[in-house]
Amino acid sequence: RRGVGEAGAGLGAEIAEGWSLVGGGTFPDARLPSAVIRLDAGEDADAWLAVLRAHDPPVVARSRKGQVVIDLRTVAPREDGIVAAALRSIGVKILPGG
Repeated sequence: RRGVGEAGAGLGAEIAEGWSLVGGGTFPDARLPSAVIRLDAGEDADAWLAVLRAHDPPVVARSRKGQVVIDLRTVAPREDGIVAAALRSIGVKILPGG
């Protein structure tokens, strides 16, 4: 997952322990431990999410307290390049000098 971390380095990214919600059914609030990428987006979180979702293929993430959170539980290691490319696109499309 080092390539993903390197791609997000200029975005204040960190790979950390997090959680996923099982959702729906019998356990709607049950949490599963998961590795996540956290990006410090501040007030730009919605714009960063839009860039990730517009990427081909889309990268689905969520925002929480000014951070963009990408849950790696459903990202296979072979898909790390897709996530890394989507992170680089934030730098190109949003950040000054990108």
